[in-house]
Amino acid sequence: MGWGDTTASDDVLEISNVLMETEVNVIPNEECALSNGIINGQEWNYHDQITDNMLCAKDLGEDSCNGDSGGPLVLKGIMDGPDVQVGVVSWGYGCARKDFPGVYSRVSSAFDWIREVTCRRSVSPPADFDCDSLELSPTESPTPYPTFEQYPTFGPYPTYSPISSSPTTSSKPSSCTGDTANWVDIEGDGCNWYELNDSPGCEASGNVYTGVMGPATENCCYCFKNSGEETPSMYSPTKSPSPTTSSKPSLCTGNTANWVDIEGDGCDWYELNDSPGCKAQHSYWSDGPATDRRACLM
Repeated sequence: MGWGDTTASDDVLEISNVLMETEVNVIPNEECALSNGIINGQEWNYHDQITDNMLCAKDLGEDSCNGDSGGPLVLKGIMDGPDVQVGVVSWGYGCARKDFPGVYSRVSSAFDWIREVTCRRSVSPPADFDCDSLELSPTESPTPYPTFEQYPTFGPYPTYSPISSSPTTSSKPSSCTGDTANWVDIEGDGCNWYELNDSPGCEASGNVYTGVMGPATENCCYCFKNSGEETPSMYSPTKSPSPTTSSKPSLCTGNTANWVDIEGDGCDWYELNDSPGCKAQHSYWSDGPATDRRACLM
C-alpha cells in the first residue's frame, strides 16, 4: 500500500493523493532470481541479485511502484487474527511487468534487531516480544556534542543624524544635483552603465537592479525623473562617466556564444517569452555570473 505512481508506463507519472492498496502473491526467492525479460530493447534479469533478506511478490497488472518505497507489504490476518507486516517496498525493474516481480525487504530477517530496539526504547512493547527474557546488550555512551567558544559581541551600531532638507511634496528631490557617490546597483554597476545602456530616465532598468542605497532612479542624475515632469530629451551629466569596472561588457555587441541559463534555455527563449531588457526574467534563471541581460542582446 502507498501513495505512489498508479500507472505502469515508464513515461507517465501519476501520483495518487489517496492511500492505495493492491493484492500480490509472494513467490520463492529461487523463482524470483530467475526472472528475466526485455525492457526498451535490452535484456535485463534478477540473476545473483536476490538475497535472503529480500522477498518477492507479483500479480498480473498489480505491483508497488515509484513513490511506494518504504511502505508495507502486509499479510492479512486469518479468522480475525492480526495483520502482520512481512515486507517493505524496496525495488524492481519497472512496475507491474509480467517478467519482473516487485522486490521487498524481508522483515523477518531483521526481526532480532527490531525486537531489541523496541524492547530497549518502547515504554509499552508488544507482549509477543517477551522483552523480560531478552538480554539487552549494553548501550554505548553517546558522544557529547562539541563545545564552541562564545560568539564575539560587538558594540552598538552608530547612529546617524537625518539629512536636513527643505520640505517637498515628494520623497525624492525636485531636481538632481549630482550622482550619489560610490553608488552601485545589485549587479555592481554604477551610474555610467545606465548612461551607456538605457535611455534618459532609465525607464527600462532604472528600478530593476536596486542596490543597498536604492535604485538608479534615486541615485543617478541620468535616471532622475521629477514627478509630474517629462524627462528632458537632452541631458548633460554633471560628471564624465568613468570607465566601467565590471567584468561584463558595458555595451552588448552580440549574444554570448553557447550561453544557456540554469534551465538550459538560451537567448532565443527570452526573445520569445519576455520584453526587451528581460525585466521579468532577467536573473531568475541565472547560471553563474552571466545573467541574461548581459548575455543576450535583448
